[in-house]
Amino acid sequence: MLGSSTSGYLTIYPGGARPNITSLTYTAGATAFNQVTAKLSAAGTLTIWNAGGTADLLVDVMGSYGPQAAYTYNGDGLRATRTTTTATQAFAWDATSSLPLLLNDGATSYLYDNTGNPIEQIDSSGTALYYQHDQYGSTRLLTNAAGAIAATYTYTAHGVLSAHSGSADTPLRWNGQYQDIDTGLYYLRARYYDPVTTQFLTRDPLEKATQSAYNYSGNNALSYSDPSGLISIGQCGTVQIGFFIGLSYSFCLVAAYNETNGDISLGRTGTLGALGDIYQSPTIGLSLGGQLTNARTVDQLGGPFGYGGGSAATPLYGAPAGVTVFGGTSKGAPNGQVLGTDISLGVPIPFVPPAEIHVGLSCTEAKTDAKFNLGNVLKEWG
Repeated sequence: MLGSSTSGYLTIYPGGARPNITSLTYTAGATAFNQVTAKLSAAGTLTIWNAGGTADLLVDVMGSYGPQAAYTYNGDGLRATRTTTTATQAFAWDATSSLPLLLNDGATSYLYDNTGNPIEQIDSSGTALYYQHDQYGSTRLLTNAAGAIAATYTYTAHGVLSAHSGSADTPLRWNGQYQDIDTGLYYLRARYYDPVTTQFLTRDPLEKATQSAYNYSGNNALSYSDPSGLISIGQCGTVQIGFFIGLSYSFCLVAAYNETNGDISLGRTGTLGALGDIYQSPTIGLSLGGQLTNARTVDQLGGPFGYGGGSAATPLYGAPAGVTVFGGTSKGAPNGQVLGTDISLGVPIPFVPPAEIHVGLSCTEAKTDAKFNLGNVLKEWG
């Protein structure tokens, strides 16, 4: 404090409700000095409140620190404890999931849906809060049992918490992953991620496969995520065989890739469709082909879909080749919608017209036969 018009005092605090404390007392026209240790807000800011008139204030930040912490890890490489100068946290995990999920961090228990997104947290007093997240899996709202908003969150594209309101809080934040609130680092199982620098702190243990030592999701956090700290992967492809006579039935062998958690699921689908002919539908047909969709799991391919497409006879003995596009809503899919296309080559048979156009509705039954995490498999092989 270099000078002031009246006497008064300053209060320095992170933000929110102003505490009843005094950081510096000063008198009119006098120079005052004090060295204050102040905690920063979650956004890295602090508030200085002047309980007096106008004053000239010079602030010199001499350094910052957080509580020193020591960590232990279990045999699976997952964090087991975190010890600071004030307490020790014990972490419990569900290691049976393809991506290990945090069940308890010593004070709070966490519940998840079947895709691995957190849906509820319960504190030591039994109070439950519910997660509302965006399509990327980031926590946007916490709501209480009455449905009222208890907290809101806003992030930058790479995970910096830019705004937080409400009295409630959770460490499961950006992409639904665990953030150490004192350091701002995300613990992503294999490594720690710094959202400010958009880099991991240590080299990728799968660097030979990913060709990237420190980058997060190939420097494309808007489209991909890396909750295992290992690798980012793609979408879905299928192979099908179909028989068409009035109705249509397709059987598909499916391999789906979930880029939000690195899971690969293998399974099969059976689709029964009703054709609405626009122009010359074949009376009977057998085709082999491939299917490509944006579904992240086999299960997301289940349910009702609308579709349309066409085919035409090829010079190859008159065998029909066609393209069909389809779409429908599905929870957990990108933007909540599954969009796909089928490309088929039919077996030449009598009564197949040179061209046809069709639209229709279908219902698909999906079955997941196996699921594993590619990052964990590559880690074992490496």
